[in-house]
Amino acid sequence: MTKRKESFLQGIIYLMTSQVIMKVLGMVYSLYLTNKKGFGDEGNAICMAGFQVYALFLGICSFGVPNSISKMVSESLEIGDEKNCFKIIKIALVVFTTMSFIFCMILYFGAEFISVHILSIDASEDILKILAPSIVFSAVEAVFRGYFNGINKISISARSSVLEQILKTIFTIIFVEKVGELTNFDTVIMAKVSMLSASLATISSFLYSFIKYRKLSKLKISKITQNKSTKRILSEMLSILIPLSITSMFMILENNIDSVTIVRLLKEKIGEIEARKIYGIITSKVNLLLNVPLALNGAVSVSLIPEISRNVVKANNQKFKRNIKFSVLITLIISIPIMIIYMFFSKTIMNILYPNAPRGADLLSLGSLSIVFSCLTQNISGILQGIGDSKTHLYAVMTGMAVKLILNIILISNVNILEKGALISTLVSDTLIFYIMYRKLKWNFKVLKNKSIQKGFEL
Repeated sequence: MTKRKESFLQGIIYLMTSQVIMKVLGMVYSLYLTNKKGFGDEGNAICMAGFQVYALFLGICSFGVPNSISKMVSESLEIGDEKNCFKIIKIALVVFTTMSFIFCMILYFGAEFISVHILSIDASEDILKILAPSIVFSAVEAVFRGYFNGINKISISARSSVLEQILKTIFTIIFVEKVGELTNFDTVIMAKVSMLSASLATISSFLYSFIKYRKLSKLKISKITQNKSTKRILSEMLSILIPLSITSMFMILENNIDSVTIVRLLKEKIGEIEARKIYGIITSKVNLLLNVPLALNGAVSVSLIPEISRNVVKANNQKFKRNIKFSVLITLIISIPIMIIYMFFSKTIMNILYPNAPRGADLLSLGSLSIVFSCLTQNISGILQGIGDSKTHLYAVMTGMAVKLILNIILISNVNILEKGALISTLVSDTLIFYIMYRKLKWNFKVLKNKSIQKGFEL
């Protein structure tokens, strides 16, 4: 086994292990809040409404940053240009610190308008203000993680993620428990404190990554350098990042479609309180469980990007094929068993995990149908990014989002479907996105194969 192959496999192992730990801790976090007196589904709805908007702003500033940075860094390392790597990071830090600060200010000062006029949940205003500063820390840390992944130090990224989740869980339990006693279990105040805990954990994770980066940046580097200009590096970075960031925005907007439509459409038929509870069930229980296989499989996608980039630079087509086949095998091993468990044992899962609020089993069973498509889409996205195609996912997500919005409006308004409408529209959207990406991947393979034959290689 070659050194680089070991690195690829180790990267997957590190990230998958960290995701397992994070999901277990995340489950503890969610179980505690959902079963906590005074919190429950309504508290989850308040938190998640604000969190989804925060995630949209954060996604614009940081989604795609680790992948784009890791791609550029790995390509520089492949030709022995270590010095250029640090130039990439310095430029990225300036760009994303500035961008994230601007969006932090927009979210903070626009919190009242968003909570009242868009979310229709007034209590989410303070949630948005509490989360706003985290945008800066998360965006800058995303640059560090991209560097770690690009130099095959994926274990650092994995440890920082685990640290954040550990502290988030600990802070939340301590703070919410204390505040609940002091406020006679006031739902709104407990929701605010839980988000404050998340912000503190994010800052702590950033500090860990910063310290690790400082140590690595002091290591001796080679004198080989292409001496790329700042303008050229920035141009390359933005050509990769802009499509990824826009893709992120639309992916999060797709989630925010539920934030905007579920409560608005359901409250006219079943009342606002019940509508909020349904929204809380979908976003904080069902989606949490559905994201477990996606988080595990994300380790494969993240590891694929720098590895595929290196293979393309070196025209190592045999390893290119081997890595793709291996990644698909892992994805199917992860996604199919979880889909089956969710589909047939959803009621048991809900009763065990949420004994004080077990609703949502039928929604989990329905939502599980999209797991395999979503996981395979992650893999295809990683492969396409590795070979330099970062736009296909954007087009696919835009199409999927438009379909989801239309179907949400139609299906949630149908009295025979109601709360199931949001998950049905998500299933249709995810399937469509997968189909578009798969077709483009096949086309790219044909192009690469023709180029390889011309150069004397076989793909």
